[in-house]
Amino acid sequence: MIKMVDSQSMFRVRAWRRWLLVVAGAVMFASVSATASAEKNRDATDVQHIIADQIAAFAAGDSARAFAHAAPSIQMRFRTPAIFMRMVEQGYEPVFRPRSFAFADFTAEGNRALQMLEVVGPDGAFWVAVYTLEKQPDGTWRISGCYLRPGTGA
Repeated sequence: MIKMVDSQSMFRVRAWRRWLLVVAGAVMFASVSATASAEKNRDATDVQHIIADQIAAFAAGDSARAFAHAAPSIQMRFRTPAIFMRMVEQGYEPVFRPRSFAFADFTAEGNRALQMLEVVGPDGAFWVAVYTLEKQPDGTWRISGCYLRPGTGA
Protein backbone atom coordinates (compact mmCIF):
# COMPACT_ATOMS: atom_id res chain seq x y z
CA MET A 1 0.00 0.00 0.00
CA ILE A 2 1.29 3.45 -0.92
CA LYS A 3 0.99 6.14 1.68
CA MET A 4 0.26 9.62 0.43
CA VAL A 5 2.21 12.49 1.95
CA ASP A 6 0.66 15.91 1.81
CA SER A 7 2.61 18.92 0.56
CA GLN A 8 2.82 20.47 4.03
CA SER A 9 4.58 17.37 5.40
CA MET A 10 7.00 17.39 2.47
CA PHE A 11 7.74 21.05 3.14
CA ARG A 12 8.54 20.24 6.79
CA VAL A 13 10.87 17.40 5.77
CA ARG A 14 12.71 19.64 3.31
CA ALA A 15 12.95 22.47 5.85
CA TRP A 16 14.29 20.02 8.44
CA ARG A 17 16.93 18.75 5.96
CA ARG A 18 18.01 22.30 5.11
CA TRP A 19 18.30 23.17 8.79
CA LEU A 20 20.44 20.06 9.40
CA LEU A 21 22.70 20.99 6.48
CA VAL A 22 23.14 24.52 7.82
CA VAL A 23 23.95 23.25 11.32
CA ALA A 24 26.37 20.63 9.97
CA GLY A 25 28.08 23.29 7.84
CA ALA A 26 28.39 25.64 10.81
CA VAL A 27 29.88 22.89 12.97
CA MET A 28 32.39 21.98 10.25
CA PHE A 29 33.35 25.65 9.75
CA ALA A 30 33.82 26.17 13.50
CA SER A 31 35.95 23.04 13.71
CA VAL A 32 38.19 24.13 10.82
CA SER A 33 38.48 27.65 12.27
CA ALA A 34 39.39 26.31 15.71
CA THR A 35 42.02 24.01 14.22
CA ALA A 36 43.55 26.84 12.17
CA SER A 37 43.55 29.13 15.21
CA ALA A 38 45.23 26.47 17.38
CA GLU A 39 47.89 25.90 14.71
CA LYS A 40 48.55 29.64 14.42
CA ASN A 41 48.91 29.91 18.21
CA ARG A 42 51.30 26.94 18.26
CA ASP A 43 53.36 28.48 15.43
CA ALA A 44 53.50 31.86 17.23
CA THR A 45 54.65 30.18 20.44
CA ASP A 46 57.30 28.16 18.59
CA VAL A 47 58.57 31.21 16.68
CA GLN A 48 58.75 33.35 19.82
CA HIS A 49 60.65 30.60 21.64
CA ILE A 50 63.21 30.41 18.78
CA ILE A 51 63.77 34.18 18.75
CA ALA A 52 64.00 34.45 22.54
CA ASP A 53 66.45 31.54 22.67
CA GLN A 54 68.64 33.09 19.98
CA ILE A 55 68.73 36.39 21.90
CA ALA A 56 69.60 34.44 25.08
CA ALA A 57 72.37 32.68 23.14
CA PHE A 58 73.77 36.07 22.05
CA ALA A 59 73.77 37.23 25.68
CA ALA A 60 75.51 34.03 26.80
CA GLY A 61 78.11 34.26 24.03
CA ASP A 62 76.91 30.88 22.72
CA SER A 63 77.54 31.30 18.99
CA ALA A 64 76.76 27.64 18.19
CA ARG A 65 73.29 27.86 19.77
CA ALA A 66 72.55 31.21 18.10
CA PHE A 67 73.73 29.87 14.73
CA ALA A 68 71.57 26.74 15.11
CA HIS A 69 68.43 28.95 14.97
CA ALA A 70 69.45 30.44 11.61
CA ALA A 71 67.85 29.10 8.42
CA PRO A 72 70.03 26.96 6.15
CA SER A 73 70.43 29.85 3.68
CA ILE A 74 71.86 32.05 6.45
CA GLN A 75 74.13 29.25 7.66
CA MET A 76 75.46 28.75 4.12
CA ARG A 77 76.11 32.46 3.76
CA PHE A 78 78.05 32.88 7.02
CA ARG A 79 79.54 29.35 7.19
CA THR A 80 80.56 29.30 10.88
CA PRO A 81 78.96 30.26 14.20
CA ALA A 82 81.83 32.68 14.92
CA ILE A 83 81.39 34.58 11.64
CA PHE A 84 77.61 34.68 12.17
CA MET A 85 78.02 35.98 15.74
CA ARG A 86 80.43 38.71 14.61
CA MET A 87 78.00 39.83 11.89
CA VAL A 88 75.11 40.10 14.37
CA GLU A 89 77.26 41.93 16.92
CA GLN A 90 78.40 44.48 14.33
CA GLY A 91 75.15 45.01 12.44
CA TYR A 92 72.30 44.14 14.80
CA GLU A 93 73.33 45.53 18.19
CA PRO A 94 69.75 46.17 19.40
CA VAL A 95 68.91 42.44 19.20
CA PHE A 96 72.44 41.33 20.07
CA ARG A 97 72.40 43.10 23.45
CA PRO A 98 68.87 44.39 24.10
CA ARG A 99 67.95 46.00 27.41
CA SER A 100 64.51 44.53 26.88
CA PHE A 101 62.21 43.23 24.18
CA ALA A 102 58.55 42.34 23.76
CA PHE A 103 56.80 40.33 21.09
CA ALA A 104 54.26 42.19 18.97
CA ASP A 105 52.37 41.17 15.82
CA PHE A 106 52.73 37.68 14.37
CA THR A 107 51.58 36.41 10.99
CA ALA A 108 52.16 33.11 9.23
CA GLU A 109 51.29 31.88 5.78
CA GLY A 110 52.25 28.36 4.83
CA ASN A 111 55.91 27.78 5.65
CA ARG A 112 56.76 31.44 6.25
CA ALA A 113 56.24 33.59 9.32
CA LEU A 114 56.76 37.20 10.31
CA GLN A 115 57.27 38.19 13.95
CA MET A 116 57.54 41.80 15.10
CA LEU A 117 59.64 42.56 18.16
CA GLU A 118 59.71 45.83 20.10
CA VAL A 119 63.26 46.28 21.35
CA VAL A 120 65.02 48.70 23.68
CA GLY A 121 68.64 48.63 22.56
CA PRO A 122 71.70 48.78 24.80
CA ASP A 123 71.79 52.58 24.48
CA GLY A 124 68.11 52.97 25.44
CA ALA A 125 66.93 53.63 21.87
CA PHE A 126 63.66 52.03 20.80
CA TRP A 127 63.71 49.72 17.77
CA VAL A 128 61.32 47.49 15.88
CA ALA A 129 62.84 44.22 14.72
CA VAL A 130 60.99 42.35 11.99
CA TYR A 131 61.98 38.69 11.98
CA THR A 132 61.26 36.42 9.04
CA LEU A 133 61.23 32.68 9.61
CA GLU A 134 60.91 29.56 7.48
CA LYS A 135 59.37 26.28 8.56
CA GLN A 136 61.76 23.43 7.87
CA PRO A 137 60.75 19.99 6.50
CA ASP A 138 60.98 18.59 10.05
CA GLY A 139 58.41 21.17 11.23
CA THR A 140 60.83 23.41 13.14
CA TRP A 141 61.14 27.13 12.51
CA ARG A 142 64.44 28.82 11.61
CA ILE A 143 65.22 32.53 11.37
CA SER A 144 65.74 33.63 7.77
CA GLY A 145 66.15 37.35 8.34
CA CYS A 146 65.93 40.26 10.75
CA TYR A 147 65.25 43.83 9.71
CA LEU A 148 65.69 46.71 12.14
CA ARG A 149 64.00 50.08 11.98
CA PRO A 150 63.99 52.89 14.51
CA GLY A 151 60.86 52.91 16.65
CA THR A 152 59.09 55.55 18.65
CA GLY A 153 58.75 55.58 22.42
CA ALA A 154 60.50 53.43 24.98
